[in-house]
This record gives sequence, C-alpha cells and structure tokens, in this order.
Amino acid sequence: MLQMQLPDNCIVSLSGSNPLHDGAMQWIRSVGKVIFLDTDHSDILSRLSSMKVDRIVGHGADMADNLQYRQQFYEGITNMSNSISCALTCVTKTFVLMLIWYHLYGAALV
Repeated sequence: MLQMQLPDNCIVSLSGSNPLHDGAMQWIRSVGKVIFLDTDHSDILSRLSSMKVDRIVGHGADMADNLQYRQQFYEGITNMSNSISCALTCVTKTFVLMLIWYHLYGAALV
C-alpha cells in the first residue's frame, strides 16, 4: 500500500486492520483526507457472522474484544473530526459514497 499511486479525487476503502499499521496510516493521511465510518460493533459482529468470519486481527481471540481494542486506532487516525456514525444494516455502497462526498465537498452528489 505504501507504494500506491493514487489518482486525483479518488476514494480508497481500507480494511479494518489498516489502522493498526502506523506507517500505512501516516502515508494515507499524507495523501488525503481520512474519514472514519463509525459503526456499532453489534452491526459489525452480525455482518462478520453472516459472512462466516470467525477471527480478525486484534488483541485476542474474542471478536468483540478485538473490535473494542481496534476502536482506539480508528479514532486516532481521524481525531474524530472526520467521523461519520452509521448503521451497517441500512447502508448501501451508493449511500456511503454520497455521504462521503457530502462530507468532503459540502454538496450533495446527484
């Protein structure tokens, strides 16, 4: 990831473990704005279960504990100034893109 060449005005969606790598996050912050889609852990756990994912990178074996541990990294990469609270259960890709566009440019994307 540290070698990527990004085009202008693009959106990069990172996996949940990217914020655990300080070098990667320093680089991504240097090339643009970071927005954290803050989602309730129960929504994430439900989605992981439906995808049959039984482990994630973290601090232990329990996925709920891992999400709680990761939260500090997610909050730290944006200082919460670019945080958007959302529920996964009602979010579509189109909605998320429109939300991010509005957050970045202050205008609706139609």
